[in-house]
Amino acid sequence: LRYKHFGAPNSTGLSHTNLTDVRNDIRVYPNPLKQNEDLTIDFGAKLEKATVEIFDINGKMFYSRSIENASKMNLGTNDLLQSGFYIVRISVTNNVYNQKLIVK
Repeated sequence: LRYKHFGAPNSTGLSHTNLTDVRNDIRVYPNPLKQNEDLTIDFGAKLEKATVEIFDINGKMFYSRSIENASKMNLGTNDLLQSGFYIVRISVTNNVYNQKLIVK
């Protein structure tokens, strides 16, 4: 699944690529996610600095992590996310990407 882009059209938090390339390549999988299954976020390029957050549909934050110099991250969701709908948000400088996530 692809992210929707909100925010300024440029960024200083990227290395080895430009923002358009990253926006088109970010993937969150599997989606839908089974409970206790690992979630993978592939940024499509190496990010110098970013924040990954997961919210439920009511806006309650379930996860927040700052990352540096990473092109992918895996998240063990053991007991973290119950069945429902969530938003995965990735913030890079002044740019924010939101992706719906379904947990079965």
